[in-house]
Amino acid sequence: MLHYAAFTELNSNDADYDKYIANIQRKIWEEVQIKISTYFRSMDLVNFKFDDYLDILVILNRFIELGNEFCNKASDCDIIIQAVKEQTLAYINFYHLSHLEELKMFLENEIWQCCPVRSDFSVFNLHEYKFLQSNEGQTPSDSVLELIEKNISSDLERLKANTFEINNNMVQLINISGDKKTKIDIFDEINLLKKKINSKNNESPQSSPTQSSDSVEDEFDEHLVQNFDAHNSINQEQPILTNTTLNIIRLFGKYIHMLSIFKIISFQVISYLMQLFQFYFYYIYLDFAQTDEIPMEQNDGSILNLIDKNSTLNTLFKNIKNDIFKKSKMSSPRMEQTKIVQNHDEYMDLVRQRIIATESLVYLSKLLENMFPLIKKILPMKQLKQNEINNLDIYTNILRETPKIRKTIYSYIARRAVDYNQLVDSIGRVNWDLNEILSQHNSYVDVLLRQLNDLKLDLQDLCAQIPLNKTIINSILEETLRLCMRVLVDGYSLVKKCSNEGRALMQLDFQQLVVKLEALFDIRPIPDKDYVETFIKAYYLPDSSIEKWVKDHPEYQQKNIAGLLGLMGQLSKKTRLAVLNSFQPGTLGSNNINASQFVFTYSMKIFFIQFLFVFFIIYLFYLCRAKAPSDRLVYKSQKNLILSTYPISFSPNLIGGPRK
Repeated sequence: MLHYAAFTELNSNDADYDKYIANIQRKIWEEVQIKISTYFRSMDLVNFKFDDYLDILVILNRFIELGNEFCNKASDCDIIIQAVKEQTLAYINFYHLSHLEELKMFLENEIWQCCPVRSDFSVFNLHEYKFLQSNEGQTPSDSVLELIEKNISSDLERLKANTFEINNNMVQLINISGDKKTKIDIFDEINLLKKKINSKNNESPQSSPTQSSDSVEDEFDEHLVQNFDAHNSINQEQPILTNTTLNIIRLFGKYIHMLSIFKIISFQVISYLMQLFQFYFYYIYLDFAQTDEIPMEQNDGSILNLIDKNSTLNTLFKNIKNDIFKKSKMSSPRMEQTKIVQNHDEYMDLVRQRIIATESLVYLSKLLENMFPLIKKILPMKQLKQNEINNLDIYTNILRETPKIRKTIYSYIARRAVDYNQLVDSIGRVNWDLNEILSQHNSYVDVLLRQLNDLKLDLQDLCAQIPLNKTIINSILEETLRLCMRVLVDGYSLVKKCSNEGRALMQLDFQQLVVKLEALFDIRPIPDKDYVETFIKAYYLPDSSIEKWVKDHPEYQQKNIAGLLGLMGQLSKKTRLAVLNSFQPGTLGSNNINASQFVFTYSMKIFFIQFLFVFFIIYLFYLCRAKAPSDRLVYKSQKNLILSTYPISFSPNLIGGPRK
């Protein structure tokens, strides 16, 4: 309480008087902060609804603004800010963990059915994103506007006249806003008025880091709406979403709403937002990219080696597993048992599930990727630590890498689309050791084209169940064609004998295949077309060029190179061994065989063949040496037998020949 004696001690100078009043105002504001903080800390807010807690944050933000105005924007709000930060962190942590468990339950019971949404679906159709829409279309009542204008315009005069005078206009404003018949949000009125004042004065008011800066929020909202409108105009296809995906999108909206209101915990909110996405990524990758629900009968391991493994996604998967489950001590989601496909309908059902899971994840990644640059605009970047800034870049890279999961998951669909074992066997049964050039391609080309056409028809039939667009269909077809090309090279490398005419027949078969594929599919160019052509033409390389060719083409597997070398009769033994010895682990494709082991095995085979040949020669020589004595023994025994049987004197010439 101010005492009269304190005023008498003041100097008549206005500067000292203003300084004294400002000091008193700061002390009053500190007392108010302490009382509000004590009361706020004592409250148990973890069970509050999310929207109710956001209303509390909005009120506290307005209260801080009031304190700044009361102290002429020279106050220190650390006391109340710290209390709000502690309670908000506790609330958002409890809310996030509970919804992670809920998300885990949803994923364990997800049937991967496409959720029907409109073709022009946007996140702004959801209630959680209504706060991002502009308030320019609202027309508040004139009476409330007039009262607010009167209240703000008279602030400076009121402070000079009497700092503690109660403003009748403010009381009237509170009475009007509290009327049950009035449905106008007072905060929307204030925000709208501030927009008009800022547009007239072309000035951006300064605010504390904890305040929700209206100019920044307006810029954020405007750019966000424009960005999503542009995104929706580009992609007019109906999005493929599940019920779980929609729940995650709603949580995104709630977290971004809290981020826009209370920026002091912005990085923690963003990390929780990314955990929701990473959890969804983890489950889909674990269920559809690592486990194989489409087993093959024979030669399954060799086909698996032809599928490219994305090391970036594998690393991302391991990092997510460590961050979410080891640090938070949450149990990993329960996975369903591996299904064995019995018929074509079950196979198409698995294809449908994989497409829905993959495309819903890609939609989430693109949604966040479009939001992230705009979210950064409202972050207090100067207050972030360096590791937090680095994490923001990591989050952005995760979102950019996520669409690559299409290749990993759709490759498993491609494995069952074509009978690759039959394709390899059909290539092996063809006689490539020809003496003349043929003009007709082999039958395995027609069989392969028929199976690929069946896949295209199956995907077209699937469009009746889920909204497949051209991008999704082409992604599946590209992975299937890419695997076909690799199997063709695998089959050509297993050929035992081949002449120049036979190699020309290979080129004819492949050219016929490419022409038919271009007519069948709207994909240009055919994936990995050069991969097969280069391998076929390498057969004609001279002895001096083969080593350089092998070094320039590390995409081929070691067994492919070894099979090619075995067919090239123009190569010397020295060149073959030099090429095999040049193999290094990891330089010739994704084959699991170590190069040094391969060379050692090849050398041992040669040594074993040479050893058998020498052993056979020695054995024949031994038999020749032992043949003469045995013949003499047989001759003597036959002579004695004859003499004992016929005791007649024979001429020596009859039996033994002339005597010596």
